[in-house]
Amino acid sequence: MTGRLVGNYRLVRRIGEGGMGAVYEAVHQQLPRRVAIKLLGAEFASEPEILERFFNEARAVNIVQHPDIVSISELGQLADGTAYLVMELLQGEPLSARMQRMNRLPPGDAVRLARQIALALAAAHARGIVHRDLKPDNVMIVADPDSPGGERAKLLDFGIAKLAEEHQGARQVKTRSGVVLGTPVYMSPEQCRGAAEVDHKADVYSLGVMLYQMLAGQPPFVAEGEGELVAMHIYEEPTPVREHVPIVPEALSSLVQQMLEKDRTQRPTMAEVAARLGELAASLSGAQPVSPLVPRPGLSPSLQMAPVLPPPEPRSRPLWLVPLAMLLAAGIVAAVVGSLWQARSSRSAPVATASSPQPQRIRWTVLTEPPGADIVRVADGKVLSRTPFHEVRLAAPGSLAVVLRREGFAPKPIELDLSANVLVREVLEPLEQPAPSSTPEPRRPPRMRSRFRPRTQAAVAAPSAPAVAAPSPPPRVEPPAHQVILPEVQDFEQVAGTREP
Repeated sequence: MTGRLVGNYRLVRRIGEGGMGAVYEAVHQQLPRRVAIKLLGAEFASEPEILERFFNEARAVNIVQHPDIVSISELGQLADGTAYLVMELLQGEPLSARMQRMNRLPPGDAVRLARQIALALAAAHARGIVHRDLKPDNVMIVADPDSPGGERAKLLDFGIAKLAEEHQGARQVKTRSGVVLGTPVYMSPEQCRGAAEVDHKADVYSLGVMLYQMLAGQPPFVAEGEGELVAMHIYEEPTPVREHVPIVPEALSSLVQQMLEKDRTQRPTMAEVAARLGELAASLSGAQPVSPLVPRPGLSPSLQMAPVLPPPEPRSRPLWLVPLAMLLAAGIVAAVVGSLWQARSSRSAPVATASSPQPQRIRWTVLTEPPGADIVRVADGKVLSRTPFHEVRLAAPGSLAVVLRREGFAPKPIELDLSANVLVREVLEPLEQPAPSSTPEPRRPPRMRSRFRPRTQAAVAAPSAPAVAAPSPPPRVEPPAHQVILPEVQDFEQVAGTREP
C-alpha cells in the first residue's frame, strides 16, 4: 500500500491499523504538505451502513470545528471502492501511551487534559453530536506552546458518533436496539444495555472513567471478561478515587463520582464538567493569569517588549528598629535552644503514634452456569444472594463457607476469602434421574367373585361309629395370572341348573 496515490497525495508509511482499515502518512504531490489519510477497505466500503458511518466522521468534525478536535479536509472513494479521509497529521503521544508510561498522572495534569477534552465534547454536544467511543486511544497529546502546560489534547475518531438528523447524509444511520457500540472498559451503563437512545450523558460517563484512570492508575472496574465488566458498569458502585490516591482533592473526587452515576439524569452536562475542571485547574496550579506583555513565541516584536519600570528608591530605616531586631533575634535563639533541649530529654520516653490504615475494600464476584443459584451460608443456612453476584465490601480476616444451590443440580460448596478479591466461576452438575425399568411388572387381573354360594352338608356321625379325623386339605396351588379363580361348588349340577333341589 505504501507508494499508492490517493487523490493528490502519495502514501509514505503506515502509522496505525484497525479492524476495518489503516492510517497512513502521506505527502502532497505538488505542495510540501504532509497529512494523515485514513483508509476503509473495499470489502467494508461496499456495505452502505459502514460507509455512511465512515463519512459521518468527516461531517461531525467539520460541523464542530474545534481546536481540540482533529481536522478533516477531504473525503472520497477510489476506483476499487476504497474510501478515504484526508486528516490533519498529528505529531505527539496518545493519551493511552502516556498513562501506560506514567501509570498515575499528577492531579494538575489530569485535570488540564480532561478539561481540554471536555471543552471539545461540549462543543460537539451543542451541535447534537455524541462521540460514543471515548477512550485514551482516541486522544492525541500534541505540543502547543499557547496552551496551558505547553501541550494540547486532540480528540480523534468520530467513526461511530451519533449525529443529529439534520447533520446526517442522504442515508441516515440508525442504531438498532440491543446493538452495543463502544469499548467495554469505558462504556456507560446505558451503552452496556444496548439502548438505542444513547445521549450526550454517555460521553460524560466515559470521560469520568478516563479521568478516574488518569488519577488512580486503573479504571474503576477491572474484570477478566467483557460480560463481567458490563455487569459491573450496570450494577456496581465505583470505589471513590481518593481511596486509591489520598492526595486527590475532595472536590475532584466528588466530580468523578458524579460523572460515574448509573442514572444518567444525575450526571452533570459536559459544559458543567468543563467549568468545574477549570476551577479545579486554577486551584491546583495556583498560577496568576499571564500578562499579555510577557514575551511568548510567535508574537510580533511589538508585543515582545515589556515596560521597563525604574527601580524603587531605598527608604531610610528608623534607628530604634536595630535594638528591637536584636531582641527578637535573641528570643528566637532562646526558643530554638529550649525546644532542642526538650526534644533531647524526651528521647528516653518516646511516644508511639500509630496511624490508622485506610480500610481496604475487596470485590466478590460469583458466577454460575446456569445462573440463578442461591448462595447459602453453611453456618446458619441463610440465603445471602443469587448468582450472578457482585459485591464490594471491607476486607476482614478469615473466610466464609457457602453452598451454591439450584433446583435440579448438585449443591456446590465453595470458600469465599474475606481478605482478598474473589472471582468464582462454577459449572453446576445436573442431578442424575433414575432410569425407568425396561421390563414392566405384569399386572394381575382382578379377582372375580361368584354370586353363587356353595351349599354345605352337615356331617352327622353315627353313634356307634368311631370318630375319624377329617383329612387335611391339599395345599393351595396359585393359578397362572391369566386364569380366573372361582370358589368351589359342591353341587355343580344344581349350580348349572340341570337338577332341581
